[in-house]
Formats: sequence, C-alpha cells, structure tokens
Amino acid sequence: MPQESTKDAAEKEKVMRSRRGTVDTELSALTAFQSSLDVDDAPYRARLYQLFGHIEKEFDTLYAENCALRARIVQLTQTEGEAANVVAQEVFGVQEPGKSSRKAIQMGQKLRTALRGPPVFRDGSKFRLSRLLEGHKDGVWHVAADSTRNVCASASADQTARIWSLESGACLATYLGHTGSVNCVAISSNCPVDTSEGSGTAAGLLLATASGDESTHIWRVPSNNAPLEHSSEEEEENHGGVSGGGNRDPNNLLGVQEHSKFQSSNEKSDGHRIRSPVMKLTGHRAPVSCCEWLAGGQQMVTASWDRTANVWDVEKGEVVNILSGHESELNHCSTHSTHKLVLTSSKDSTFRLWDFRESIQSVAVFQGHQDSVTSVSFNTDYRIVSSSDDATVKIWDLRNMRTPLATIRLSSPANRVSISKSSHAVIAVPMDNRHVRIYDLNGNRLPRMPNRRCHERMVTCCAWLDDHPTNNLLTSGFDRMVAAWKVNTTTSS
Repeated sequence: MPQESTKDAAEKEKVMRSRRGTVDTELSALTAFQSSLDVDDAPYRARLYQLFGHIEKEFDTLYAENCALRARIVQLTQTEGEAANVVAQEVFGVQEPGKSSRKAIQMGQKLRTALRGPPVFRDGSKFRLSRLLEGHKDGVWHVAADSTRNVCASASADQTARIWSLESGACLATYLGHTGSVNCVAISSNCPVDTSEGSGTAAGLLLATASGDESTHIWRVPSNNAPLEHSSEEEEENHGGVSGGGNRDPNNLLGVQEHSKFQSSNEKSDGHRIRSPVMKLTGHRAPVSCCEWLAGGQQMVTASWDRTANVWDVEKGEVVNILSGHESELNHCSTHSTHKLVLTSSKDSTFRLWDFRESIQSVAVFQGHQDSVTSVSFNTDYRIVSSSDDATVKIWDLRNMRTPLATIRLSSPANRVSISKSSHAVIAVPMDNRHVRIYDLNGNRLPRMPNRRCHERMVTCCAWLDDHPTNNLLTSGFDRMVAAWKVNTTTSS
C-alpha cells in the first residue's frame, strides 16, 4: 500500500509537471501573440483614431449647419413680416413699422387665399352676371353706387378713381389727383341731378376719395359738354409712349406701350380726366382707409391708420372733431343716413359708435370679434352689421351692445359688406376666397341662393342699387374688375 501510494504520487506529480509545462508554453505563446498584436495593430489603431476624428468633424459641421438653419428660419420669419409691410406699402402708400410676425403670417395667408384659381360664373335665376367694368390697372378696393344717376364709382390701388355708366359700362370720368392708392370713394347725395343730361351721366357729381397719400380729396365731375382735360405733361408722356388710362405710376403692370393708337383709344375710355380737387383734407399722419359723408352733406368723416377718425367741415376744410380711442389702425367708417351717428372699425377687434345728436358726444364700444373688424354699417333701423377677419359677420342691436343678435360663420375672412335699403333688407358679404354670400338680417342665408365665386381674386367690397331693373348689386375685386349683378333677393322660388 505505501509503495502504491508512492507510485501514484509520482504519476500525479509527473502529470502536473506536464500540465504546468503546457500552461507555461501557452502563456509564453499568448504573451508573444499579444506583443505581436501590439506591433501589427498600430496602423489600424491610428486609422481608427483618424476615423473618430472625421466623425467629430462631421458632428461639428452638422451642428454648424443646424445653427445656420435656425438663423435662416428666424431671418425668413422677419422677411415675411417685411414682405407684408411691402404689400401694405404698395397698397396703401406707406410702410408701417413694427408689424408682428403673426400679422405677417395672416397677411400671407390672406394673399395666398386671394390668389387661387379662376372664378366660376354660373348664371341662374337667382344670381346673374350683368356687366363687367374694366379699366383699372390694379386691384379695386371699393365701389359705391348712385342709383339716381345710374352710375357707380370705384377706388383702386392704381392711384385713380373712376366713374362708370351702369347702362353702357363706359368710364365717364377718371380722377388722377392722388399720389397713393385710392382706398375708398364716397358719392355725395347732396348734389341735384341735372335732368338735361339724362340718366347714366355723372355731370356735376361731387365725390370724396381717401388715399394712402394720407389725404382725402373732394372733387367734382364737370358737365359732359366740357372738353377733356389734357396737360402738357400728359401729352409728353403720350408722345414718349407711356400708357395712358390715368396710371402715372412708372411701375404699372401694363408697362410701356409703343402704339399711339392704343393711347388715343385709352384716353377716350378714361372719360373726363380730373387732376385737381375742389378741396384737400390733410391732417392724418398715416394712410386714410375710408371716408364717408355725414347726413346733410356739410361734414365728412375719415378713418385712418393713425388710429383716429376726423370729422371735417367740408366747406372750410377744417377738422371739427377728432375721434380717438382705438388701440390699432382703423379699417372703415360708416355714417347713418338720417342721424348724426358714426361707426368706426379697427384692427383692435372692436368697433365704436359715436353719437353727435346731443351737445355732449357719447361713444359705445362693441366687442365680440376675435380679429380685425374690416367693416361696420348701419341698417335703416336700429341694427348694425359688422364683418371681420375672424370669418364672421355679426348683426347687433343699437340698444344692446353686449351680445350680437346673430352671428354668421363663413369659410373665409369677410371684407366690406353692404346692406340693401329695400323693404326685404339683405346683406351682401364679399370674402377673401372670391365668393359673395347673401344673408338676411336674421343671419339666415337666402334659400336657393348660390355661393357665388364672383372674381378671380379676393372680393373687396359690395354695394347695392336697390330695385334697379338690371344691376342691383356691384362687387369689386383685386382682379381689377367691377362686376354688376342681378340678384333676386325674394324668398319665393
């Protein structure tokens, strides 16, 4: 037993030595391999470090590009605001500083909506196109009608105002006295009609125009037998080949015309060319957006982007009263046909009622819109209609200022609405999406009345000619057109 144990121990020791030798051999081989790896992998490690360096540079480049893109986004936002100001400058004659980016985006959306697609004219028994009045070189902001003389007047961004015959569609007179966009035209109802001239003439007509040149001009149309007015400057322009038509802007859209034949025919189409006003009303410090005659015709109200409205003595050319209180630019003003009441609407989302019937004037503030109030008008009774960029039209009661009687919800911002003075009073609503809709004073859309797409660009204004046999609704648009329509407003089929 001891001998066997000794023998087993010797064998175990031998095995252990063998294993130890194998391990030592493996360790020495592994050490040699590691040393060889350290020597052989040096270029790969250097390459790896080089690639890591490239990756870091790529990250730095991407970070720099990201910062540049962010700066570009900020710059584009600011540029969009400046672009809206440029549009305002071209349209109203003055660039207004401090426009917020939100207003710039709204202006961009407004213009994009206005410039989509051609109109669709579907004539029917309820809404039929009667005549197109063409001649303006830029968008038409406003249209006013005189049913007694069977004429209408239009105000355009081409710095002119025109008077049209609704019978023939001819331009009877063109006013060229402004140096900025003509934003509004108002016809005085105080001028007697010259029956010797017949209907469809504008002889002796007294008008007022509000402009982006910060002034309001009062001018009169001469009699039809007066010669057309030609100045030496105009003859020189015609000789040089500049297009006529009352557009003295060198950047006009038609450019330079080469044929004198076109110019002579264009002069004829302009009717009487009137360059000098009877009176200039100056005093506003910003573009004048609207003007309106007060009852009696001796006074006038003008609304401006300087956040005030002025009441003028027309004969003296002096400011009688300054209506201040709005927190933003004024878009529109309106007067009552029989009472000394004035409405002013503003971009501050409110409109105000000014009462001059007593020696101490009073003012009431109407709140309810969520965006700029584009127009506000009196009905013949106690109701008021307001329109807004919030795509609503609201009907109000003069005796209750807190809540509207009715709210009309639209698919697009509404512009200068018009209320007919007939027994079945209705509202014509022009919109940015080129449509015109007709509603009653309860806010109900008239039955079977089509949703008319009336212009190629946004519809800026409507005007009713009550009970006219062929044209009882006028619309103006930024497609340079004034359109006359026959609209059947009766509820019967």
